[in-house]
Amino acid sequence: MDLWVILRYLHHCYGVAIADAVKTFGAATSSSTVIKFPERNEAVKVIARITNSDKAIINLKTACSTLHKQVDELQSKSEEFLRLTREYNEKSQKPQAVYMLRKKKQIDDILDRRFMTLETMETILLKIETSQNDLQVVEAFNMGANTLRSLLSDKDTVEQTMDKLQDTLEDQKQVEEAMTIGNEEISNQTIGMTNEDLENELDSLVTADKQPPSRRDTIANLTQPIDTESELLRLQNVLSSLNHPPSNSYQRKIKTKELA
Repeated sequence: MDLWVILRYLHHCYGVAIADAVKTFGAATSSSTVIKFPERNEAVKVIARITNSDKAIINLKTACSTLHKQVDELQSKSEEFLRLTREYNEKSQKPQAVYMLRKKKQIDDILDRRFMTLETMETILLKIETSQNDLQVVEAFNMGANTLRSLLSDKDTVEQTMDKLQDTLEDQKQVEEAMTIGNEEISNQTIGMTNEDLENELDSLVTADKQPPSRRDTIANLTQPIDTESELLRLQNVLSSLNHPPSNSYQRKIKTKELA
């Protein structure tokens, strides 16, 4: 009773569909209750509806479930008959063993037919689910095509947008060129030289680098620093030699030169 109260509340407030007395496979004397929840939609309240297709799918699923139970029961019976056949055969009770083996064969035949029926129903269910998925894919394709068509419907707007973008890029290019020229003029005014003066100075530097090695070596030697200590030592030696008087032999040599 409480479950029905909850279902009625869901049906009234959230659009849950409820169908009573739906006959399903294996329920000849009884019926089932089908409940279907609506698709979630935040904007609009959607009420679920149980269609004949929904009832057919439920009937197929119920049939598959019932067949699975029957298959399990038949397999258990087949295994039981096989066990009894071996047991009677071990006891040398051949008639009973043959009878149990015959029962097992009958059960196996029924089991094979149930398997074939179950396979067919599951194949149908799989195709139905595949068709539903394909339908959703087609709907998604249609929605995407409509969206793309609406976006590309106004061709003039697209062309105007591209023209504006092209104009903006050209304006940006002109601004960059003006800034480049202005920076060059400011740089030339700052250093007080033009590009032509700088190029002439560069040529003179290149010419100086191409001078002969001997001249460059001479210039390098002239520009080398003087060793102050060595020069002082040399001057001291000269002064010390001047302070000492010349020897007798040196004086005789001078007189001989004077007489001559």
